[in-house]
Amino acid sequence: MMDAGRIAGSVAWGGVVVALALGGCGGESLEDAVYVIRPEVAQLEPEYRKPILEALRRHFGTPSRPRYHVPRVEEEVEEGESYPLVEWISAAQLEYGRAVYQRRCAGCHGLSGDGNGPAADYLFPRPRDYRRGLFKFTSTPYGRKPRRVDLIRTIRFGAKGTSMPAFRWLADDDLQAVVDYVMMLAARGEVEYRLGVEAADLEPDELPEVIPEVVAEVAASWKEAEAQAVIPLTPEPPMTAESVAKGRQIFQNKACKGCHKVDAAGGLLAYEQLLAEASPDVLPAELRPRWEELARELMAPALMKRIAKQVGEDVLPETVLDAWGGFSYAANLTSGMLHGGRRPIDIYRRLYTGVTGTPMPSFAQHELFAENPENFWHVVHFVIATTKGQPVPLPQEESAAAGASEAKEDNG
Repeated sequence: MMDAGRIAGSVAWGGVVVALALGGCGGESLEDAVYVIRPEVAQLEPEYRKPILEALRRHFGTPSRPRYHVPRVEEEVEEGESYPLVEWISAAQLEYGRAVYQRRCAGCHGLSGDGNGPAADYLFPRPRDYRRGLFKFTSTPYGRKPRRVDLIRTIRFGAKGTSMPAFRWLADDDLQAVVDYVMMLAARGEVEYRLGVEAADLEPDELPEVIPEVVAEVAASWKEAEAQAVIPLTPEPPMTAESVAKGRQIFQNKACKGCHKVDAAGGLLAYEQLLAEASPDVLPAELRPRWEELARELMAPALMKRIAKQVGEDVLPETVLDAWGGFSYAANLTSGMLHGGRRPIDIYRRLYTGVTGTPMPSFAQHELFAENPENFWHVVHFVIATTKGQPVPLPQEESAAAGASEAKEDNG
């Protein structure tokens, strides 16, 4: 049976070929194009839906004429008047970025950034949907926006083992412009999502007051992320056999085996397993009050059943999904593929912050790491050694080997 990593690689490569053949939809006219409306907004009554769509157009433009204008909510305005707007990203830069995006990205990620481009059905995992403002592999804490350098790195180097290829040859001006455009799409989608959800608790005449606040909050979250990079608590010690062994012991006996298994081969996560291994304590303090909300979001039964029907009834409905509706696989470290980067600092940040939108939690508050922060580096070294092909002895094998050695010594 082929493992998930190999399937992903095979399907991803085939999908990339399809995407390149489709040419990113770059030759189509955008004059009549419209962004896909999120279901949270589409299902609203007209008195809610219309002002939200008008606000999205006012702040973010259209596919043919993108913009990103943010209200100055700190300024006082007369009742009934609109807040003054500031151009967050220039229209010229967004038009440049849109051209790059249409040529290089839309074939997979779609016109709206919803991950439903023409090639998406051929790819596993599916392309990322930017519209929740959630990004998995960042240098910032769980749930926070990525820094600009995070997006640049993902585009430059891709995500190994997924359908996201590397664009090492992309000109720097093209790269900077497409990053700006992706940030706009993500901000637009998050604003749309939040307004669609919050509308349920609002009267129609309250929307004009809420809309600028949401737009400003989303913009601020991206700006604040630039100063939120996770810095290691201790310097990295030398990667020695002793450090790797310490990391393996922590991995197998304490912190990681529940999801990644003692052999580091990972696999599909299940509902009961997640509840047994996780708790609010592993989340950053500011997210703990949202534990139940996050759990419901990740484990929505209706969504699981719908996905299960698409891939076959043999898939258990209690399978844990990520925030984008995809199956959550604990990484197979023995495959040598680390989607979020292979540098020691990348692995450290995955451990310290978790992986946003997935069941992978932050271990910043875990007692084992809180008592000795250098343990983060020991686990990092174990992960590096494992991805490079170093065998992972199971605890029982290690005990048997130790027993045989002791018996040999006793027998002289």
